[in-house]
Amino acid sequence: MADSLKKAPVPPTLLSAHGRVLTNPALVHAQAELEAARKQVASSLLRLRADLSEVKERFDTLRDWRRPIRQRPYLAVGAAFAFGFAWAFFRSRSMPGR
Repeated sequence: MADSLKKAPVPPTLLSAHGRVLTNPALVHAQAELEAARKQVASSLLRLRADLSEVKERFDTLRDWRRPIRQRPYLAVGAAFAFGFAWAFFRSRSMPGR
C-alpha cells in the first residue's frame, strides 16, 4: 500500500524550466512548442556548422596555388620558361638603346 501512496513522476513536458509543475494546458502546450523550437534550432545550428566546415575546406583547396604545380610540375616549369622568354623578348623590344 505504501507504493500506491507514492506520487507518479511528472512527465518532463509538464515541468517548467525552473522545475515547477505546469497545470495550465496552454502553458504545457507552449512549453512543448518551445522545446520543439529549441531542438529545431539546435539541429539547424549543427547543419550550418557542417556546411560552413565544408565551404571552408573547399575554399582552402581553391586558395592553394601550389596544388596545380604539384600535380603538373613539367607544365609549370614550361609555363614559367615561356613567360620569362616572352617577358625578356618584349622588354628588349621596348628599350631599343640597350
